[in-house]
Amino acid sequence: MAASPTAPGFSIELPGPPFSPWLRLAHRWTVPPEQHVDRGGLRRLRDCELFLQLRGDTWLHLPGAGGHVPLPAGHLAVIPPGLEHAWGHRAGEHLAVHADLHAQVALAAMAMVDYRGASVGPGPRLERPWSWTLRLGGEAFTVPLVRAVDAAAWERRLAPLAAQWAGRSQGGAAARLAAAGILGAAFAELLGGAASADPLLALLAEAAAGDPAQAQVPLLARRAGMGATAFRAAVRARCGCSPRVHLERLRLERAAYALRTSDLPVAAVAAAAGYADPFHFARAFRRVHGTSPSGFRGRPPPG
Repeated sequence: MAASPTAPGFSIELPGPPFSPWLRLAHRWTVPPEQHVDRGGLRRLRDCELFLQLRGDTWLHLPGAGGHVPLPAGHLAVIPPGLEHAWGHRAGEHLAVHADLHAQVALAAMAMVDYRGASVGPGPRLERPWSWTLRLGGEAFTVPLVRAVDAAAWERRLAPLAAQWAGRSQGGAAARLAAAGILGAAFAELLGGAASADPLLALLAEAAAGDPAQAQVPLLARRAGMGATAFRAAVRARCGCSPRVHLERLRLERAAYALRTSDLPVAAVAAAAGYADPFHFARAFRRVHGTSPSGFRGRPPPG
């Protein structure tokens, strides 16, 4: 699973899609001042833990690195399966979520923690930011072990999971679906999905849904802060075709959906897709979808 459970440069490989996010445990944990011991037990996990420090501060000790990574309030740790570590039992409060990208249904709560039988202090502070590598199928992601986050937003996001666990309702079908949605969105953001949305493709999608007169290359290039030639090259690099062809594909994809899911007349579908001339729409539709609009509507869906 991992090249080494303790060494800096830790990596883990998991299967790629399809994913099945699975909540195992979610709880708030408060360490009152009188229980502050500044030590923690070494452990390894069999699932992934999201550890959101809400108040106070703590640390994550990494034996293989010979020290600790600070975990102040307002920071989130993403701890992978198999990594040997300890967290400091310091006064404060955190919200911890144990979850899988691929459901391990038979792995019960608390059985996911493998305690190593030793208690450690923080040790020297590791000055460099520490990260690990997650390989999902053919993709690799560098994941910071600890990152600063909008703590209030993350608390709102993870609190429903803690509420499920507190009420022992996490086994119900609706709760499982809700948890899967929360976890899927959280993991996607942590792996860069939310931040990596391509603004150029978003601009083209917006243009395809709007007034065709405002979807001319010079106007779109200006909105993207680029020259027309650079804009065409950037779109071709992403989509394998010119801006005009990509916009046409997006409009005709929307038209195909309308034909399949509504009783609108073909002329109305054409107009909604930005084609004032139904005959032009029919020719373009046949070129992309291999049949006329009316033929597409009457053809059984694939599969």
